Amino acid sequence: MQTSFKSFPKKSTIALLFLIVITGAVYWPVSNYPFLRLDDNVYVTENFHVRSGINKESVAAAFRFTNPGEQVYYHPLTMLSHMLDVQLFGLNPSGHHLTNVAIHLINVALLFLFLHWSTGSSLGSIMAATFFALHPVNVESVAWIAERKNLLSTTFWLLSCCAYTAYGRRPHLLRYLPVFLLMLLGLLAKPMLVTLPFALLLLDFWPLQRVRLRQPASDREAEAEGVYPKTFIGLNYKLVLEKLPLMVLSVLWVYLASLSAQQSGMVISTQAIPICLRLQNAVYSYFAYLQKLFFPFNLAIFYPFPQEMYPLWEIAGVLLLLLLVTFLAVSRARTAAFWMTGWLWYLGTLVPVLGLKQQGLWPAMADRWLYLPAMGIFIIIAWGIHRTMTDDKAHARIVQGMVMGVVLIMAVLTRNQLINWKDDLRISRQALESTTQNSVAQHLYGLALIDRKQTEKGLQHIDEALKISPFYNTARINLGGILAEQGDYEKAIENLNIALKINPNLALVHNNLGVTFKKMGRLDDAVASFSKAVSLDPYFAGAYNNLANTLKRKGRFGEAVQNYRRALQINNDIPEIHNNIANAYQSLHQPDQAIAHYREAIRLSPRQPVFYINLGETLYGEGDLAGAISNYEAALRLIPNDRATRDRFQTLQRLLASSNRKP
Repeated sequence: MQTSFKSFPKKSTIALLFLIVITGAVYWPVSNYPFLRLDDNVYVTENFHVRSGINKESVAAAFRFTNPGEQVYYHPLTMLSHMLDVQLFGLNPSGHHLTNVAIHLINVALLFLFLHWSTGSSLGSIMAATFFALHPVNVESVAWIAERKNLLSTTFWLLSCCAYTAYGRRPHLLRYLPVFLLMLLGLLAKPMLVTLPFALLLLDFWPLQRVRLRQPASDREAEAEGVYPKTFIGLNYKLVLEKLPLMVLSVLWVYLASLSAQQSGMVISTQAIPICLRLQNAVYSYFAYLQKLFFPFNLAIFYPFPQEMYPLWEIAGVLLLLLLVTFLAVSRARTAAFWMTGWLWYLGTLVPVLGLKQQGLWPAMADRWLYLPAMGIFIIIAWGIHRTMTDDKAHARIVQGMVMGVVLIMAVLTRNQLINWKDDLRISRQALESTTQNSVAQHLYGLALIDRKQTEKGLQHIDEALKISPFYNTARINLGGILAEQGDYEKAIENLNIALKINPNLALVHNNLGVTFKKMGRLDDAVASFSKAVSLDPYFAGAYNNLANTLKRKGRFGEAVQNYRRALQINNDIPEIHNNIANAYQSLHQPDQAIAHYREAIRLSPRQPVFYINLGETLYGEGDLAGAISNYEAALRLIPNDRATRDRFQTLQRLLASSNRKP
C-alpha cells in the first residue's frame, strides 16, 4: 500500500511530533557541552575560514579542494553550515550543538515520511524512525559537532529517497532531476552518498515494487506504470540504466575525494596498515556493528585498528554468517521483501567506511558510521514486528508492550551515553575503559588531565599513547609543546624534530619549535621557525603573533606590527594580540594606535589587570592623568593586594591633586 502526503493520517502526525519532542528532550543537555579537542578544533574553533563566518573568501575556500594548513577532506556544504553557525552563534558551542540536534530531528522526520509515503504503514514507519531517533549508537553523530557532515549528508540521502519515490511512481525527466541534484548536494556534505544508486535499486524492489516476481500483463503496461519485469538478478536492465547518471556521479566523487585526501596528505599507505589486515577488519566490522546495534555497550569515540591479523577461524565464521544471512534475506524476497532491502542496505552503505582505503585518523570502526547503515536493520526489525502484530493479533499487545519497553531502555541508554560526551575527560575515559591499546584515547585523556593541572599524570598518558603508536604525530607534537612549557627544551626539540621527520610540512611543529627556541634565547632560530610556520599555513594567527613577539624582542618593531596586523586579520578576537600590538605601537611612539588596541583588548577581556595598567601608563604619557587613574583603579579591583599597582595608583593620585592646586 502506498500513500501520498495529502492522505497523511492525523494519528501519524501526532505520533511523529511526539517522537520529535521526546528525542529533543533526550538530547537537550548537549546544549551545555563545550567543543571537543578532537576534530572540533579542525573544523570550527581553529579553522580560519569557518571562524570568519559567511563571506566571499570563506565560501570560496569551502569549495577549494585544499586550503593551506588544513587537513580536511572535501565537503564544502558542511563547511558552509559551520560558517553559518559562527555567523549566528559565534563560537558559543551551544548553538553549534543545537544545530546538530535540529538536523537529527529533521532526519528522524524525513525517515518516517519517506517510509510512510512509500509503504503506507504508519506503525512500521514510526517504529523504524523511533529506533533511529533514540538508539545510543547515534549519540556520537549528534553530540560531536565535527560530525555535522554525517548528519547533513543523511538529510540529503533521505530527501533523495523521497524524490526517488515520486519519480518511481511516475517516471519523468523532470522528476529525475531533483534526485540527481539532491544526491549532488549530499555528496557536497560528505562522500557517503556514493552508494545511493545501489540503495535506490533496492528501493525499486521494496518498498516501491518497481520489480515484481510475477510479471505484469504486458511490458507496455509495466513501463507505463514504472514497473518492470525482473531478469535473472531481479532487475530489468532499464532500471539499472536509469541509475547510470547517479553512478557516474558516484565514480566522479570517489575520484575527487581521493584527490582531495592525497593533496591534503591524509591518505594512509598500505605499508602502514597492510591490505590483508584491512580486508579482515572490513569483514569483521559487519559483525561488530551488529553487536553495537543489539548490545549498545562499551561504546567509544575511537576504536583502535587491530595491530595483528585476526584468527582465520574467526574471520571465516563471520564471513559464513554474513553469507548465510544474505542467502536467507534473498530467499525470502517473495514473502518478506523488506528483509532483503534492509539487509543489503546495511551491507552496501557500510562499504565506503570499511577502511579499505584509509585517510586521516582512521579507526577500525566508528559508531558514527552506523548512522545511515543502521536504518536498514531498523527497517527489518520494524516491519518484522509489524508483521508479527498483524499475523498474531492475540499477542499483539504483548509485542507492543515489549517494543515500548525496548524504546524506553534505548532512551535511557542514549541519555547515559550523552553524559560521556560532556567533555574531553569523560569521552576519552570511556574509550579507555571500553578498548585496549587505544593511543588516541590515551592522548586525549592526557591532554584533558593537563588542562586540569594534573600535568605529570597527563604526560604519562601521552607517553603511553606514543608507546602504542610511535608515529602518532599529533601526540608527539603536543608532547613537545608541553615539555617546552615545562622548561625541558632539549626533549621538546627532540620530539618536535621526530614529528618533522614524519611530516616536514606541519606548521604547528615549526611554530612549537619557534616557541622553544625563543624560550632558550635563540631568537634567530625562533624567527626562522615562525616564518616557516606562516609560510606553510598563511592563516595561523598564533604563529604570526609569536613571530611578531620575537621580532619586537629583537627591536624590529615595524616588522612586528606588520605581523600583528596579519594575526588580527585572521582572528580579531584575541585580546593578547591587541595588547601586544599596542605595546609595539608604544615603542614606535604611536600612542593613539596603542590606546585604541589597549581598549579593544579590555573590551574583549575585561578581567585582565595588565591591560588596564598598560592603558593607564599610555594615557599618563599623553597627559591624561584622570584617565590613567581610572584604569589603575579598575586594575586594583581585580588585584586589590598588588602593592606595585597600588603604589603607582597613589602616586598618580598625588600628581593629580598637585596639578589641581596649581594656580
